[in-house]
Amino acid sequence: MAFEVNTYSPSEVLFEVAGYQISGFKAITVSRNSPSFTIIKGIRGRNSRIRNRDSSCTITVDLIQTSIINDVLTQLHQEDIRTNAGRFNLDLTDQLGSSKIVSKDSFIESYPELVYSDSIEYRRWSFICLTTDYYTVGGNG
Repeated sequence: MAFEVNTYSPSEVLFEVAGYQISGFKAITVSRNSPSFTIIKGIRGRNSRIRNRDSSCTITVDLIQTSIINDVLTQLHQEDIRTNAGRFNLDLTDQLGSSKIVSKDSFIESYPELVYSDSIEYRRWSFICLTTDYYTVGGNG
């Protein structure tokens, strides 16, 4: 009997924002902003559903407070505030698996909360993808 062993490696997860490679993250979270379907309640318990075409999602990344990437993201966000033209490409790819998120219409939602303490803290950056051109949740093979 043969067992298949799948491998996950955080170093094989590539996150690129506006051409900048985001590295040194603690965690990345991706969530759709709307469900794929909405239930419509019918009479006598006969329900239906409506397909929701909203492909937007929110991606959050936790970066260590000492990362130079915080400076890059701050500059991107400041430029967006100044010009209102800060939409950029975003690509999240698991190179050992089949998960991949691509958006050509994303932006930084806001500055992260700043926490200073007696230990190393993280900055949580939130990216809004107004649309996704590619959204695949897969495994690692």
